[in-house]
Amino acid sequence: MNLETWARISEITASIAVLITLVVLVFEVRENTEAVKKSSYETLSNQLIDWRLLMTTDPNLHRVFYTETREGGEDWALEGEDRHVFQVYVQALWLIYEQAYYAYSYGDLQETEWQRFEETICRRYVPEYIWTAPKSGTRTILSPRFIAFVESCRPDWQK
Repeated sequence: MNLETWARISEITASIAVLITLVVLVFEVRENTEAVKKSSYETLSNQLIDWRLLMTTDPNLHRVFYTETREGGEDWALEGEDRHVFQVYVQALWLIYEQAYYAYSYGDLQETEWQRFEETICRRYVPEYIWTAPKSGTRTILSPRFIAFVESCRPDWQK
């Protein structure tokens, strides 16, 4: 065999190696994508668990949350520092929901996983005044896109 034949054999071999590498990369990217999706759901679920557990381990937070959600009615039941503690706690929850919304928007949550979050977001979980009151600060920390989504699935709330 002459040098030209060896060069062609080398080119063909290199081309086959490149194709095999591309196929392997496609499979690895797919596996990585699935791992990211699974991780997104697990992370969001763990954040919700931590959010809920915090109330059980902090008696003051439990008292504040219980007072506002049980006695607030159409207006604030809490004042001063207690109201601030409640606001920050509720804002943390809405930030978790916003993360879930964007994870779903980016394709990192599957439909069944998103439905769990969407159902919770779209039901009246906290009184309207906590969502709409300028002093609550809830709307100021969330993106306009997420706010529009929440308000579209809660048409009974004033916008």
